[in-house]
This record gives sequence, C-alpha cells and structure tokens, in this order.
Amino acid sequence: PSELSTLLSKTEGYSGSDMRALIQEASYGPVRELQRAAMVDGGQLPAAGSLTADQLRPVVLEDFRRAARQQRRSVSEEEVKRYEEYNSRFGASRADADADGVAGSQWGDDDGW
Repeated sequence: PSELSTLLSKTEGYSGSDMRALIQEASYGPVRELQRAAMVDGGQLPAAGSLTADQLRPVVLEDFRRAARQQRRSVSEEEVKRYEEYNSRFGASRADADADGVAGSQWGDDDGW
C-alpha cells in the first residue's frame, strides 16, 4: 500500500484534534534531525525563526510512526458510535439534498453563494 494509505489506516478513528497533534509532532521530525546533526558535528543551529524549507527534509511516514508513539486516538469506538447516533437524530443535514439524500452542487444554490 502507499504511504498515504498506511497513514490513513493507522489513524482510523482519530479526531481532528488527534490528527492536528499527530501532524504537528511528525513535522518536528526533520527539525529534531537537524538539531541532532548539529550537535554531532559541533555546529551551530540556525536561529529558530531563520530556518528555511530547503534546510529541512520532507516529513515522511517514519516521522508519523514515531509521532504515533506519543499521540494516540483520544476517542473510543463507543464514543464515535454515540456521536454518530446523536448526529443522525439531531445533527445538521444538507438543505439541498434531494429525496434520496444526495446533495447537489456545493456552491450552486440560488442565493448567490
């Protein structure tokens, strides 16, 4: 499977907040690597505000794997089911959905949106 497919399957059930924290933690991977390299070489790190994208490697799946050790999903399956049930009973629905529940064009309504 692709790295994206792997990431999606491993984060099944993560809330938006969980994903935000996971992505933030994973994005520190390249920065930490740069810090370790500077310490080993006895070099100086650029000031935090002066780092540029070309000084850092891309975030890779391994960064997410390491981040996942610290950031787990915070919502249980039971809670997800409870929220889904609540939403189906009381949640918002699309006003432009036809009788089959299929929504039309997202921005094609008549009031100028």
